[in-house]
Amino acid sequence: MTKHTEHYGLNKPEPNDFYDIEVGNSNLDVIDDLIKGNEDAIGDIAGVGRTTETVVDAYATAEAAETKVDSLAGEGWINETVKGNAVAIANKVEKITGKGLSTNDFTTIEKDKLAGIAANATATAIVNNLTETAAGKALDATRGKVLNDSLASHAGSASNPHSVTKSQVGLANVDNAKQMPIVGGTFTGVAVAQSNTSYTTRQLRNVVLSTIDPSGGSNGDIWIKYVN
Repeated sequence: MTKHTEHYGLNKPEPNDFYDIEVGNSNLDVIDDLIKGNEDAIGDIAGVGRTTETVVDAYATAEAAETKVDSLAGEGWINETVKGNAVAIANKVEKITGKGLSTNDFTTIEKDKLAGIAANATATAIVNNLTETAAGKALDATRGKVLNDSLASHAGSASNPHSVTKSQVGLANVDNAKQMPIVGGTFTGVAVAQSNTSYTTRQLRNVVLSTIDPSGGSNGDIWIKYVN
């Protein structure tokens, strides 16, 4: 019994059969027709623009392209391999000159911020208190404003905010009394000169005006008796 090829039904002579030229020619005719048919089909696809690239370019989304490819495959225009290639191309990433396969999704502002960060820089923690002891942390601007205002107020205060005493500054033996200015002034009380015997030295003297004779007093005092 004569055997045939699986896909195109070409005659397959048995080992003991004599070679029949007609059988060989028939097989060649079938092969020739199939090759010509494929060639014409390919030409028709190219002629009407039904190439894989055209299918993808004609439809904006991969979903639409895939739908069209399915339709062409059902019509017999393309086989499953071409269909798979068309779908893969529909999902491809477009190459942009000067870029790799990914795009720059950063805004210009974000990109500039990244460019302004020094090499090997690390994040700085911000604290909003005046009790932090850990190094490498920055003080929040609002807390810095409070601190600055407090320092300015303290520097301008004349009310002794720390309650400093005269003993603390070495003035324990100084009377809390207004001193006579060197250029002169008016005593608001009685000033008493010291008692001493340096009679020829210029100094302040105690002067007593009285209607009676001198009595008592101290060395260096001047007693003036006057008559009414």
